[in-house]
Amino acid sequence: MKNFVKKLLPVSLSRFALLSKDVEDIKTNMLWASEARSIHDELHWDVSVQLLNEVKALRDDLKSHDERVMLFAWEGYRKEGESLIEAKKRFFTSLPAATGSLRLLQLGSAKLLADFDSLCRDNDIPYFATCGTLLGAARHSGFIPWDDDIDLGMLREDIERLIGLVQSHDRFRVSVAFDGFVQCRQVRFQYADESVPLFLDIFIFDWASTDNVKIYDQQLQIREAMVKRMRNESCLSSWIDKSCVPATDPNMDIVDSLFSNAINEEKTAGLVCDRCDAKAVVWSIDNTVGVDNFHWVSPLDEIFPLIDLEFEGMQIKAPSRYMELLTKHYGDPFSLPNDIASHFKHTDAADSATESALQRLLS
Repeated sequence: MKNFVKKLLPVSLSRFALLSKDVEDIKTNMLWASEARSIHDELHWDVSVQLLNEVKALRDDLKSHDERVMLFAWEGYRKEGESLIEAKKRFFTSLPAATGSLRLLQLGSAKLLADFDSLCRDNDIPYFATCGTLLGAARHSGFIPWDDDIDLGMLREDIERLIGLVQSHDRFRVSVAFDGFVQCRQVRFQYADESVPLFLDIFIFDWASTDNVKIYDQQLQIREAMVKRMRNESCLSSWIDKSCVPATDPNMDIVDSLFSNAINEEKTAGLVCDRCDAKAVVWSIDNTVGVDNFHWVSPLDEIFPLIDLEFEGMQIKAPSRYMELLTKHYGDPFSLPNDIASHFKHTDAADSATESALQRLLS
């Protein structure tokens, strides 16, 4: 190697010796770098495999420990002759209600829900409690103390009937908007009086051809392609950064069209269907994708026939097998939230005008 380099570089022996030393230093550094890389890989493997496995094992041990502690706690709380589920129900219904402006918002929302329920019953329009409202009805017979909104579900065709009904009604309105942040169609039932800042969130459901949860994954693929098209539309670039734009905005025509195309793709793929061919109901492609990644595909008998559940002193509609549904969605509906202690640190969120409007409504 030295002779070869010496032929190429006509330099003195002293300079060649220096060059040779530099080459040896480079080789040493390369060897050191290789060894360092090997050490890095070994450390990376230790962290990503061994350490993570240990963390997972520790987490499983803590979960098992918590479950055992809770089992003993519930056994100590349970009264003689009382079942475990009855003891848990008694505990949650005994939790103090919200106070201040949060409770005012809850009571106002409950009033709106009562009016909505009467309107739907009088016109034979089915709806059912979902998400936090269903959990609150099952566990607290009303609002979860730290919750402040109402979640309802309706079949697409029934929402269209509701919209048609309130168009000639002077007390109520249905607002439809598109949320650019999460790319969803937002449907809300409200009082016609815009000074009353209350609403019921209505999530859209479709009839499905099967109750196999795999159709939810197929739906997600169609939705992801739809969202990609939305992001590629230059005229929608400003909408993507907005939380809510009314469907009446002319720029929302293309968003509505993209949703319609996605729904047609679902129909073509045999995922959603007409009522007469339905085996299930599915969380609509119009809704936002839940952070809990719950694949909501319910066989018909999990939802229908609808039943009555108590909520804030009234009866509201709920899925027939609501406890099974809640368990699939949340796990044990009667488990204690990890941050239950902080849930009662409420602050007044309503301004004076809002509070006055709610007081007038409730009086």
